[in-house]
Amino acid sequence: MLDIEVKNVTALEESGRRSARRSGELITFKLSASLARSMIAPAVRRGTTPSELARRIVETVVDGDLIDAVLDDRDG
Repeated sequence: MLDIEVKNVTALEESGRRSARRSGELITFKLSASLARSMIAPAVRRGTTPSELARRIVETVVDGDLIDAVLDDRDG
């Protein structure tokens, strides 16, 4: 178990939302609670929130043209 208070995670998430709103690039999607919980430790190690980490992962996959490689769902 991580020794991080919920209020700190909440504060980091809100900070990320404010930053995204200022940049005008905010598009949101929902993470399930279990998925968000599984992303807490990797997010904390990177000094960010689960939401921001999810955004960075999606951005990296798209920018790297890795969607098919990640999903491995193409026929042939």
